[in-house]
Amino acid sequence: MTRAGPLGYRPALDGLRGVAVLLVLAQHAGLPYFSQGGTVGVTLFFVLSGFLITSILRAEHEATGRIDLRGFYLRRARRLLPALALLLIGVSAYLLVSHQSLLDVVLAAGYASNIAGAAGHNLGNLVHTWTLSLEEQFYLLWPLLLPVVARRRRPAVILAAVAALVVAWRVLLSSSGTPVERIYFGPDTRADAIVLGCALAFALASIPVGRLRLAAAGSAVLVAGLCAARPESSLSWLLPLVTVASVVLVAYAARSTSRLLTWRPLVATGRISYGLYLWSFPVALSVASRDLPLWVSATTITAVSVALALASWFVVETPFLRHHVKGAAEADEVHALPVGLPAH
Repeated sequence: MTRAGPLGYRPALDGLRGVAVLLVLAQHAGLPYFSQGGTVGVTLFFVLSGFLITSILRAEHEATGRIDLRGFYLRRARRLLPALALLLIGVSAYLLVSHQSLLDVVLAAGYASNIAGAAGHNLGNLVHTWTLSLEEQFYLLWPLLLPVVARRRRPAVILAAVAALVVAWRVLLSSSGTPVERIYFGPDTRADAIVLGCALAFALASIPVGRLRLAAAGSAVLVAGLCAARPESSLSWLLPLVTVASVVLVAYAARSTSRLLTWRPLVATGRISYGLYLWSFPVALSVASRDLPLWVSATTITAVSVALALASWFVVETPFLRHHVKGAAEADEVHALPVGLPAH
């Protein structure tokens, strides 16, 4: 097994994150041919998260012989909680004014939205936080498990096998008539993309760059086609295809200096993707209730979401990063951002 070196900052990964969040935004805005854009974008984010976090933790473990759990959890909290807190305060104010329950806020704050959603609970304005819950559950467990997996002879193969079991379980549930929300939100049915991202972190060094170019081109075409799949498309075939394509694209972005993925506007979009995702769904819900023409609603959703994401980045997120980011590992973790997409 090859040893892990420091991942460092890769602009192409931020560019790929920018592509993912734009796909999510396109679906939220109701654009035609993007009915599955969010599902594709979310899967891409899951693979990215598994890859980045594993690369960082693996390098730390090999360099020091241990993982600083307290430091890792504090860094994740500093990066993620400020922007989420801002969203939850805003949504809480809206719910109180409209005399609605704050249960969804409590679920989101406790990172339990995915479990509640899988049980059939309607998460309302905060349905998109199910992905944040899945990511947080991954953050809690994976640093404890990684040292055990890393000691095995072929960790990438083991992780790929785990992902295959998740897919098989999802197909079994789907074929037995299990409610779609149980399959879509369940942590046991949606972990495959994150796990394959973890596997990629162990296997990346052995993948020839030359082969990645052609595979990435094919994966990009596949992703573009899957974005336009029908809303009722079966998760049994859609998610595995998207996941495999996402793994290839992440591998390519991590090993290349693609002009497209390092295009500054795309990289900048990737940098604010967390806030952009947090706000785009509540904004889309608010605008959709006004029955506007598509071009007006899409433009409004995009403009307001970007404005709120920029405000979140400069006013809330960046100050925390400037005051608390001290080392290379922490700087790398800044770029492992989780975002997600609601089912609708």
